[in-house]
Amino acid sequence: MKEDYVINNETVVVMSVGNSCCKVFEKDESFEVNMSLKDILELSCNYFGSSFEGRIEGSKYHLEYNYKLPIIIDETRNIIVFPTKSYRDITNSIICVNQILDYEKRNNDILLYLKNGKCIEINDSYGMFENQYLKAQKLNMKLDRIKNTSL
Repeated sequence: MKEDYVINNETVVVMSVGNSCCKVFEKDESFEVNMSLKDILELSCNYFGSSFEGRIEGSKYHLEYNYKLPIIIDETRNIIVFPTKSYRDITNSIICVNQILDYEKRNNDILLYLKNGKCIEINDSYGMFENQYLKAQKLNMKLDRIKNTSL
């Protein structure tokens, strides 16, 4: 079990397993980390030069939403994550939007088809997932527009 973790280009999904443990799915491996999801998010945001609260405020500004916001972890690498539930919910998971090629509903689960050809199954509401995914794509589109616009 790892003791700390920073969300990066390899990260696909980080699932909370309890108050102080997460299961991380990367492109080619999965493992557990002895940290809460909130601590992983805070460490990752700090590592890339901002606070978690700052990332939330930035998303509010660009999306004009107030809850369950996707956040930009690292704008230079386009690492954007979105939550499946409230960030305060200990059963929350976060998903890196740029790793997803497609998704579909399968019974009570969602199959995530990844850009690397793999598939991950998550147990969440399809409607909620799709809403969160679309918010994250909107944030991604706004980030691209900012990068390609000169002031």
